[in-house]
Amino acid sequence: MRDTLLIVLKFFGFLLIVPILIATTVSFSRQLNGQEILWRNFFTGGMVTYVVIHLFFFQPRWLYDVGQKSSANLFRFSAPLAMFMEQAFPVYTFLLLVILKLVQVFRWGWFSQEILIFFIGFSLAMHVIHTAQTLNEGEFMAANPQYLLTMSLIFIFNIFLVSFLFYLIFPTFSFPDFARSAANLTRLLYSLVFKQLFSV
Repeated sequence: MRDTLLIVLKFFGFLLIVPILIATTVSFSRQLNGQEILWRNFFTGGMVTYVVIHLFFFQPRWLYDVGQKSSANLFRFSAPLAMFMEQAFPVYTFLLLVILKLVQVFRWGWFSQEILIFFIGFSLAMHVIHTAQTLNEGEFMAANPQYLLTMSLIFIFNIFLVSFLFYLIFPTFSFPDFARSAANLTRLLYSLVFKQLFSV
């Protein structure tokens, strides 16, 4: 009885965050579409390239595992935080974004910013796909409400993190505008659902 109640609550929790998931994704896409076409194409090209490699050639699971274990070690002072970061923190994406910021600050002209942006997209896609696979292989199953809830929270966390880092690096990317758009769209979606459910 208790297990059934937990499943119901987790599924309800997933349904509650679906509007946030949609709003976050749409708002990030809007911000991305407003950026310079060159770096936007390199970023999305990196994501698409990883998906193709993953589906048709090979899956670098060992690379993902090394990165996630290192991120867990960084937060080992707190067991719950370490467990969350091992699943959620896109360590390679974060490191590449830090390198990109250093390239801009110190004007390392010999370092190609476009290539870095390409691998930022590549690493983000790798992180999201392998995290989904890891959760699905464990106690979470794809149809399990806990999997849906956990993966949705991780995805939202990643979008907010990458958006904030983009804001620190690219002057045309506005994190406040992204957050405001996500909040407004979330309210709109909740309002539409509420009206559909309780309209007379």
